[in-house]
Amino acid sequence: MQFCHEGRERVVSYQSRQIKPAEKNYPDRDKELLAKRYALIKVRVHLLGERTFALYADHASLRTAMKSPHLSQRMARWLSFFSEYNFVVHYKPGKTNTLANALS
Repeated sequence: MQFCHEGRERVVSYQSRQIKPAEKNYPDRDKELLAKRYALIKVRVHLLGERTFALYADHASLRTAMKSPHLSQRMARWLSFFSEYNFVVHYKPGKTNTLANALS
């Protein structure tokens, strides 16, 4: 999402893909992070080196993963990937995030 000059949210991009067979076994937390990782990869060229941007989510997976002392190898790799970006995670309940819920 991006804010237009009127202060309203505007969609920057829609992205989707199917979960691979191995990914179906991931815990929900990892699936949420997988979706965020995929989205960041798709807009990588626009976000790297930019000022801080907001990442809105209806799941606290990224915030809790960053604070966890026990990480799987996959989670450690993903957190290393996320550290390349300068963003702040904001919780946005599913009730108020109707567009994202409609697409998923």
